[in-house]
Amino acid sequence: MKIDDSLLEPTAKMSGSFQDMVSSNVTMLLDADPAIAESNDLYRDFHQAIRDRPAEHEIFGLLDACIQIVSERVQFLQSIVQKAARGQPKFQRILSSLNHLVLEQNTWELIRTLYFDRLQSNLASDSDTEMDVGLSGNFVSDKEIVDDLFKREASTRQNQLVIDWLELCAAQQFASKYEQVEFFSDNAVAWENTLMQLHQKGKVSLNHERPLVTEMDPDAPIRQNKPLADLDKEDEARLLNHVFTHLRAGQLIEAEDLCVKCGQAWRAATLEGWRLYHDPNYNQSDRDEVEGNVCRDVWKDVCWKMSQDERIHTCEKAIYALLSGNLKALLPACVTWEDWLWAHYRCDDLQLCKA
Repeated sequence: MKIDDSLLEPTAKMSGSFQDMVSSNVTMLLDADPAIAESNDLYRDFHQAIRDRPAEHEIFGLLDACIQIVSERVQFLQSIVQKAARGQPKFQRILSSLNHLVLEQNTWELIRTLYFDRLQSNLASDSDTEMDVGLSGNFVSDKEIVDDLFKREASTRQNQLVIDWLELCAAQQFASKYEQVEFFSDNAVAWENTLMQLHQKGKVSLNHERPLVTEMDPDAPIRQNKPLADLDKEDEARLLNHVFTHLRAGQLIEAEDLCVKCGQAWRAATLEGWRLYHDPNYNQSDRDEVEGNVCRDVWKDVCWKMSQDERIHTCEKAIYALLSGNLKALLPACVTWEDWLWAHYRCDDLQLCKA
């Protein structure tokens, strides 16, 4: 069988037999129905994996094998997608098969994670007791209280495992779907176009001049009810979208670093308020670093109010809704069913772990 050369595009080179396998099977996968072919292979390999591991104690080996089976096909189809041209009907079927296999792989990983935790919970000693908060004479921090809650409450811990899984799935897609926002903004300079126009005011006559903010602090646009320069508004919207996407992927540190690179260290500080307070120096003689936000309850209340402010950008409201557990304000930023599930789990988790 031969296909039109226009279906193929140059891609990065792969080494060894894997590249040969991809090249020799591009024609076959584009001409055949990839969904049927891959499904048949999966059923056969899953059946063989079950036959090879029939014993109950081999359950985790079986789950690892299922993950590996799907992972190999995901890697193979990803290479096919990179070589095949977009827009072809058969290419779209391959892409659809790839998306289904990614969901399959993610589902097996979730099953393994939850089953392992539940097995560990069943094996835990029945003699474990609750933390005697307030009666031991020792100071107990917010972080220690929440850590103890996750240790004792299996349902709360498994809710967090689902959140971690949803964020990991999002993180795996993040790098390939989003361009680097710092390419569109100079480092360490926020709202540079607005700043430039304020410096030029009175020196150069600007065409179509309109009133902009006259101060450059973070609250100025809302306090003065005046806009930023148009280019800065675009940069601001792009930054907020990327910050929210990082948080959706569970990448708090990356979101903070991005804010600092784009000249908004103050925004990184607002995100840092999320961390639970813990001071180990109350119960030990050696001095260690204090972590977290001692006024986290006040900070969460402010985040909640910010998430309800109609004057700020939708993504910014979603960021503060996520941090404060405001589900109603978070859902408008959700697109896929995974986003909606994540939003519900995150907000429920915050309500359970109030500190």
